[in-house]
Amino acid sequence: MIVVFGSTGTIGSEVLRQLVEQGPPVRAVVRSQQAADRLAGGSTEVVRADLADPGSLPAALAGADRVFLATPASAEQVRLESNLIDALAGSSVPLVKLAALGFDAVPADQAIALAANHGRIVEHARAQGVALTVLAPSGFTSNLLASAGTIAQGALYGSAGDGGVAWVDPADVGAVAAHVLTSSGHEGATYSVTGPDLLTFAQLAELLTAELGREVSYVDVPAGQFAQTLQGAGLDAWTADALDELHQLYRAHLSEVVTDEVSKATGRKPRSVQQWLAEHAAAFAG
Repeated sequence: MIVVFGSTGTIGSEVLRQLVEQGPPVRAVVRSQQAADRLAGGSTEVVRADLADPGSLPAALAGADRVFLATPASAEQVRLESNLIDALAGSSVPLVKLAALGFDAVPADQAIALAANHGRIVEHARAQGVALTVLAPSGFTSNLLASAGTIAQGALYGSAGDGGVAWVDPADVGAVAAHVLTSSGHEGATYSVTGPDLLTFAQLAELLTAELGREVSYVDVPAGQFAQTLQGAGLDAWTADALDELHQLYRAHLSEVVTDEVSKATGRKPRSVQQWLAEHAAAFAG
């Protein structure tokens, strides 16, 4: 039994979908009855549990052979994921955790908030003796959906300067995860999962212009001011500051990494940003 925590999220839903297609027994863990009802009726077992409630986790993990974990970045992420790690401690059940590209580049106490979260969680898992595999993807192509409103108005905002990112399709991250969860020999490994090409935000804007048939320009916002812009768009302060920090790494060209993990796991090339845009152009129509 493969147990998926975060099964309604961007990556978790892809992991769940691809595991169901492959056929192993799968259990989706959800927090709400609404999510449980949405997933009910298929071939997937559905269990309600909450990482914030450690007492709910043993039932969700009963009979697990492997576990996948993906949670949204937040100020509470370390506590929530550590609760699951504590529930797995003392067992032999391997955990496959979603992290972020470069999360381990520097010690957690020196890292940006997003990386520090993952670094501390991984340290805790290893200290607890949990058999851990880490998937560390680059920026998701689907992150563009958060900017759909401004893109529809002709502007893509960021604070990355001319830094490049090997944007990866969530479907490819899901494919790598499904491969790891259904094959052996991955415990202790960290896989950096990227798309095929480094693209700047200005180049993303050019691809959007070509796909949508109307001008989309990149607006480069200064550091600090970008966090204020994000808060003005409705993000909480922690997330806005964390994304601002991330964009400064992009600006410093510290995320310019391209790997072949998708090809090794799937036997095919990773999907391009152009392919993803062609499938999701309607989201930017306004």
